[in-house]
Amino acid sequence: MPVIEASSGSVIALAGGNTICSGRLSGSCTADGGVALQIDHVGSLVQVSATEFGYTPATESVTGGGVAVLQSTIDLGLGLISSSPSLTWTTGGSGISVAQNSSVRMNGGVTVIGTLAIGQASNGFFNRTKGGSNAVTSVTCPFTTVPASHIVAGTAGSPAVTPFPNPSTNFNSTSKATSQCLSF
Repeated sequence: MPVIEASSGSVIALAGGNTICSGRLSGSCTADGGVALQIDHVGSLVQVSATEFGYTPATESVTGGGVAVLQSTIDLGLGLISSSPSLTWTTGGSGISVAQNSSVRMNGGVTVIGTLAIGQASNGFFNRTKGGSNAVTSVTCPFTTVPASHIVAGTAGSPAVTPFPNPSTNFNSTSKATSQCLSF
């Protein structure tokens, strides 16, 4: 069971200072393999400026896994807030899974401590339009037969996410590669 779910066209909007925890609490949240945020059936997770609602900008914290499936979107990043990433997501072993024609976009100021897996004809977009940088422990594009997921992450000389997930140019499904992120 996810801590928070957006489904059937629903939207979760993070607007400054939220702490979402799927895990054990003992003074602080520790990821335990659970799902913090689930976005499905054309749902959306967005991060918006706190000032749009009259609040003071503050960093967001998510602990636990994430899921975005069935044409859903994740759109995160507001640059830096007081020299810190606007959102830090510690996934634990669950990681974040984006699948079934869904997309994830990081606009700068996002740190993901864990794996971001983009599969089943889904897309990942990494840019720095809001300032700051994006950091993800690992970006993968798992597939079974034919690679079909795409990413845009800048170039190796000017990456929009670190470490830079060098897109594959190998379309050979017999290569037995477990992850091939294709570029647009």
